Amino acid sequence: MGKEKEFKVKRYRHIYRHTKSSRRTVGKIIGWTILVAVLAFVGFASYQPLYDFITYNMEKQSSQSSSEPFSEDSSTSVEPLVLSSSSELQPQREPVNALFISAPTLLDDTAFEAMLALAKSAGANSVVLELKDDQGYLYYQTGVPLAEEAGVQIAGAVNLTDRIQRITEEGLTPIAQLTLFEDQLISRAKRDAAIKYRGSSWLWLDNTAENGGRAWLNPYSTITQDYLIQLAEEIAQAGCREIVLESAHFPTGGLREMEEFGTEAAEKSHQQVLREFFSRLQLRLERHDGTAILSVNAGEMLSVDEWLYGGNPVELLAENMGLLVNLSPAQWGDNALTVGSTVIEAPQTQPYEAVLAAAKAVWPMTGEHRVIASLQAYGGYGAGEIGQQKRAVTEAGIEEILLYSPDSVYPE
Repeated sequence: MGKEKEFKVKRYRHIYRHTKSSRRTVGKIIGWTILVAVLAFVGFASYQPLYDFITYNMEKQSSQSSSEPFSEDSSTSVEPLVLSSSSELQPQREPVNALFISAPTLLDDTAFEAMLALAKSAGANSVVLELKDDQGYLYYQTGVPLAEEAGVQIAGAVNLTDRIQRITEEGLTPIAQLTLFEDQLISRAKRDAAIKYRGSSWLWLDNTAENGGRAWLNPYSTITQDYLIQLAEEIAQAGCREIVLESAHFPTGGLREMEEFGTEAAEKSHQQVLREFFSRLQLRLERHDGTAILSVNAGEMLSVDEWLYGGNPVELLAENMGLLVNLSPAQWGDNALTVGSTVIEAPQTQPYEAVLAAAKAVWPMTGEHRVIASLQAYGGYGAGEIGQQKRAVTEAGIEEILLYSPDSVYPE
């Protein structure tokens, strides 16, 4: 935003002279009367803009002085007024306290209504909707051409606008979840968008076909990127302003050395292509007042896999993107959780200790980005274990949480 034009007080010289003529006296009186009327009108017309300018400046200075600690080295020079961007002037959002709603629950009217009631009774203010799964199926009615061509909309898909309306009627905020590159349906329907085996036209699989290996979309592919961005925009336009990005990385498993990404891979690193894609996606979402939230496992941040993201996933985020960090103890399975000199054996049996250690290690890595903690609400965890996880993330400084249960079954 450009600088505001400065208000200047114009100083008038005396333009009337004393004479002894009564005509001049009357003329002077009339002239002064007209001048006073004009000044009164100008003052009335300019009062509100001038008042807004002055009060905004005072409020800004008051805010800065109350939020910034005094420093003896602070400069006393007066800085020019710089107006904040529209995003900085928006009221701060309420911290997310969400429940995950799985696709089967979303599709079933009775189960969906029961989940909304549970969310309200549990004190949640948001729900996360599974709209695209790790096979590539869409669970809402889409108008994206490639999705229609590939037939990935599942039978009985919901009208997303109607679902969002019900969510907002209950005073809850809808958040979407999309699985991105892990998508064998579009990979098979649009092979040019998929990762291939090196030197061949065969689709690369993350495991053997006998063991259920799946094809993945190629992050370098323009077809892939455009398709995913179109889905995200469509969802934002329907009313889900926040979209969680699952599997937003290069594939896990399989023979990595046999992956073929095309000629562009010789010019751009994994990190660079993901950063550019996230930037494009975020820019398109912001046209609809939306934002993207990258979902990552805490383990992926504590032990960086250079292949998945090309480095630290936080470094890929566009400005205003957020992070959903999976802190579920289940991600470590039967392995010990090691954070620095701290070793926690069997993390699932120690939810408070495991989550606290991981959260404290991850939190400083997130920089200025918004962070939502995803907590475990499955695998035998009840209210006690969930409460321990919540206490741990609060102590670590994370305010926003998502309770995750893959089948949307939560303790009463």
